Amino acid sequence: MHKLWLKSSVMALSLVAILSACDSGAPIPETGAETDPESLMARSSTVATRGPKRQSFSSTITPAGRSSSSGSATLKAFPTAEGFGRKAVGGRMGRVIQVTNLRNAGVGSLRAALSASYPRIVVFRVGGTIEIQSELEIESPYVTIAGQTAPGDGITIKASPSFTDAALEIEAHDVVIRHLRVRAGPSSERSSMRRGISIEEDARRVILDHVSVSWATDDNITIIDGARRVTVQWSIISEALSHSTHIEGEHSMGLAMSGKSFTTRERVRKISVHHSLLAHNRQRNPRVNTAGTVDFTNNVIYNWGISAARAVDDFVTVPFNLVGNYFKSGPDSRGYEITVDAETGKGAALFIRDNIGPHRPSDADPDQSVVEIEDRRWVVGDRNPASPITETDPRTAYDEVLQGAGVTVPRRDVVDERVVADVRMGTGRIIDDPMEVGGWPVLFSGVPYPDEDEDGMDDRWEEAHGLDPTKASDKNQVSPSGYTWVEEFLNELAGD
Repeated sequence: MHKLWLKSSVMALSLVAILSACDSGAPIPETGAETDPESLMARSSTVATRGPKRQSFSSTITPAGRSSSSGSATLKAFPTAEGFGRKAVGGRMGRVIQVTNLRNAGVGSLRAALSASYPRIVVFRVGGTIEIQSELEIESPYVTIAGQTAPGDGITIKASPSFTDAALEIEAHDVVIRHLRVRAGPSSERSSMRRGISIEEDARRVILDHVSVSWATDDNITIIDGARRVTVQWSIISEALSHSTHIEGEHSMGLAMSGKSFTTRERVRKISVHHSLLAHNRQRNPRVNTAGTVDFTNNVIYNWGISAARAVDDFVTVPFNLVGNYFKSGPDSRGYEITVDAETGKGAALFIRDNIGPHRPSDADPDQSVVEIEDRRWVVGDRNPASPITETDPRTAYDEVLQGAGVTVPRRDVVDERVVADVRMGTGRIIDDPMEVGGWPVLFSGVPYPDEDEDGMDDRWEEAHGLDPTKASDKNQVSPSGYTWVEEFLNELAGD
């Protein structure tokens, strides 16, 4: 199957070997330069020559954290990817699939693109809201959803009230999602499963970057069932619905990480959440019940209800880092910023540093002041093993997150603008129904950039970089940065 889309070169053969192993069920190592797909690609590729650049795009690409050499073994999902999920391969070297309409299913739909079984990069030729009639599933690995390519006001996924499951479910490895909104909304029947994005079933090497998720009746984002090596970065997780159609009644949950794999019995582990905004969620901001590290760094948490950040044990000690976060109480907030529910006596290994909140308004106060008094026995002196993240002080993070989190390309919608304004002004409440705050905004569809050969790249950008806008094979040539040319375009479009 993969021979249909890979060229016959040493680079392609190396990648086919790895992809075939994945398709057959054989394990693919999570670390190690000798077997990472991007390392094999880099070692065996021929670098294309770059031409002159257009002034309408940035004239140099020098992202931090990666080498300009094609032989670099440190290639990330994209230049600004950080945390445990930073090495997600996504659809690198795969086909480009265009989403050309906003229909629930059929040719040209997002569902059709995600259902494909081969590596793929999904680009959008239309902006607007896609109302899905059943959950979207990513079951085959190696996929990039490039929401930054959408024209107009970008893309939002809305879930029809007619079904009760998550809006978007990820059950595969090496998934990259950027600049995508998921605003689920309630189901008409009571359910405990209406989530925004659910990452599960041993999913690994997954990164969510600049996503905006709201209006689920369960968790806005759930990471469960043995998922690992996941990053959520520069995202907005807001307004989970409280008195809605959840089977348990009052709910409103932001972000949860817990559970074992049904097949391997492995627990969720190695999760990074950084530079994200969690606002107007009653609980789970986040809730952590894992056997491996959750690293929670430089986030902004606003107007939690009965609990903000919470560790819950389940016969294991929960390793939980909280560094440089900014907790700001709102009209619905009560309780401490960080709590532990030691149900089985194992508790947590809480590493606490440089957090600001109602119980620690000054840097002069002890770090553990943000932890509920009886839970301070779980605070440890050494940071739990974590993947590197570019850290700032919490006040700087507050400004940067409010300025840049969520879908910003092509632009923020009025929902995120309102939520960010609430944080700044200390206003807003936990809601029961999206219509309380205006519901789903009408999105301008816009005009897509010209792309004659349908390779995912703007023809003008190709010409500026010495590529042929009539030759689709350009997309998978490797640029001097080590990324393929279509990746280079997508990275630049996203602001990397």
